[in-house]
Amino acid sequence: MKKLLFSCLFLGTAVLLSGCSLINSDEVKTSTLLSDDLTTDSTSEGGSVTTTPNNETTVNKVCDEKGNCYVDDGDCDSSGNCVKPAPEDNFTDDKSFDDGNCDSSGNCKKPEPQESKDDWKNTTDKNCDSSGNCWDNNGGNNNDKNWNDNGGGYGQENDCFSGTNTECKDKALKMDFRDIERMEREIKQLMKKSSDSTADFQAMLDKLAPLKESLKNVTSQDEVDSLRSQVWEIQDSLNVFRMSAEAERMQKDLEMNKKQYEKDKKFLNEEAKSADKETKAKIEEYLKNREKMNSLMENLLKAMKDGSDMDTIDSIRWEVDDIRMTMDDFWQWFKPQQEKKWAGQMFNDVEDSIKKMKEDKYDKLTDDMKAKVDKLIKKMEDIIAEGKKAQDSEDDSALQDAQDKLDEVMRKAESLFGRPKPKFEDMGFDKNVDMGFDEISGGMSYEKQVEIVKKILSANPDIIKDIFAGDKVLAERTMKIFDKVPEKMQGEFLNDKADLSSVYEEILKTNSKIANYKDMILGYNYFGNASKEIVSMLKEVRDGSLSLEELSAKLEGLKQSSKESKYDNGVVSFSDYDDSDWYYEPVEGMTAFLKGKEGDRFAGADNITFAETLKITLERFGYGQSQGGVSYAKAQNHWAKGYYAKAEELGLTLLDPDKLITRGEMARLIVEATLKTPASHSSSSFNDVDTSNQYFNYIETLKDYKIVSGDSATGSYRPSDSINRAETAKIIEYAYETLQLQTLDLSEIKDLAK
Repeated sequence: MKKLLFSCLFLGTAVLLSGCSLINSDEVKTSTLLSDDLTTDSTSEGGSVTTTPNNETTVNKVCDEKGNCYVDDGDCDSSGNCVKPAPEDNFTDDKSFDDGNCDSSGNCKKPEPQESKDDWKNTTDKNCDSSGNCWDNNGGNNNDKNWNDNGGGYGQENDCFSGTNTECKDKALKMDFRDIERMEREIKQLMKKSSDSTADFQAMLDKLAPLKESLKNVTSQDEVDSLRSQVWEIQDSLNVFRMSAEAERMQKDLEMNKKQYEKDKKFLNEEAKSADKETKAKIEEYLKNREKMNSLMENLLKAMKDGSDMDTIDSIRWEVDDIRMTMDDFWQWFKPQQEKKWAGQMFNDVEDSIKKMKEDKYDKLTDDMKAKVDKLIKKMEDIIAEGKKAQDSEDDSALQDAQDKLDEVMRKAESLFGRPKPKFEDMGFDKNVDMGFDEISGGMSYEKQVEIVKKILSANPDIIKDIFAGDKVLAERTMKIFDKVPEKMQGEFLNDKADLSSVYEEILKTNSKIANYKDMILGYNYFGNASKEIVSMLKEVRDGSLSLEELSAKLEGLKQSSKESKYDNGVVSFSDYDDSDWYYEPVEGMTAFLKGKEGDRFAGADNITFAETLKITLERFGYGQSQGGVSYAKAQNHWAKGYYAKAEELGLTLLDPDKLITRGEMARLIVEATLKTPASHSSSSFNDVDTSNQYFNYIETLKDYKIVSGDSATGSYRPSDSINRAETAKIIEYAYETLQLQTLDLSEIKDLAK
């Protein structure tokens, strides 16, 4: 049975088959799958066969045993047999040339004129050896021998290898050397990927090396033929390993796609329960196509293993491609449907939040705050009405606009209305998804929750349950940066996380020791190439070719690579920190106005000045700076004079702009900027803050709102100590989340309901 070499690639949930390459290794011995160039070999009839990168075969010239040659003009079969001679060669319709070489149609071969050796010797573009054999510089000679593709021309093989024409010899053996080098590269690649013994691969390399050296010193065609036969034998052995490696990879991809299908089926069947007739029909068609896809992939794998002909394999491949495009169309249609469903749920959630706020908090508000809240609720209700109208009219643009407006209002009023939770169970997911999301989103702003859910629904909705209903450490880490991941990378990012979780759980079933490495594996956001590398390494652990200790030693390198990739792709805004740092989220929430230092560093450990703290406070709470004049002398020619002007308008206590601010001074600045005055207290919560301390009531007021807590180990606050940039960012962010309603300016959202 002829061996078939193949190379197929699966991509994504819907399997993408890109060009299976098949080469008949009994006919084309020196070609490898790594070649992107034209590869030439000889047919049994002596014809020159050209194999293109697309594995299309054309016969350039075919000669019989007498040296009569024909040009292939398209009527040659796969073996190189040509039935119609080319008129431009030496054929004619003139019957006078009939010497017995005429076909049934009366077309006769015209004998070629013969030149004498002396004629060839006397021609300037001919070369002759010592025996008197001559050939022209383009490869032809006066001896009617089989055409040789290894250098071109008749009889040249003997002259090339036995004479002194090194240029001819190099040309004749060029393909042989190139193919041996390709085989060596491929063998080395297979050695790297192999989880078994590499002895057989090394044996092939050991055989190829002396063959390559022997080719350099050949003196006859017989030697060349013998060496080529040995190379072909090695390639036959390589083909076995190549087919085995491809079959193994294809089998794993098929298994992965079957698992993904089961997940998709469960999700879509739940979705179909509450769907309309059209959606149910589309889901049913999609699932049938997925089943057919899996069946076709099994048939394709079997056909390749059995050595089926190329037509059979191509037929399956094109059928798979057609189904894949149909499935892609389904997801393009389905994702917007999910987003519309989420919008409706969002409106209901906000209405529930308004109702709950009125029941639990409204009566406790001051009259001034009640008046502000009444106006805010009216705007929210107007936006919801606008959104529901857009839903009914299927106006996607207006619907998105209403969602964006509501996002903005909820962000500003989150401390009053709380954080509505997405109800995934109402969207067709298992209720465990809701429980999982609740657990990991407790510290997220409503704005971030909305952004994450919308992006997941757009990128890969069926993976929600894998993330939220799976390991909570992995889910928390994934959601921490997901809204910062570039849109074009989000689907791949989620898939990599799902793969990581799947392989980890697979290993855990047979090796409980991996639990000791859980935080290192699942508790860090590997990103970019590193996210795929760690999955690959875990598979090596699963297969026994890598120990957990060896894996652990490699993780620091993957973390550094991830950190650099996150910075390059905007997941982290500064080069000197990672999303694993405790101040990552507060800093990322302020990057619109928070500037780094030299080298694009945040420098979180550096102490911060009063001017820098003033800027962050005024920007975070939406005050910005003023264009008016400033009376504070030291700020008049300072970069922060606009912020000092705004601070004077607000009546804030000002200090030297370049003075390092203390923890007590910062407490006063935050309270004055938000609450205007602190609440009165009779006793201190901290052992180093006396009631007589000028910052006592400011510090206690922040503690009342749980914005500061002091040092838990010592019970101190350290009011006179300076504070660094990371601590400042986190405290101001806490203050913003807690006190934002107190500083809400309704004029900022006055146009939202229009």
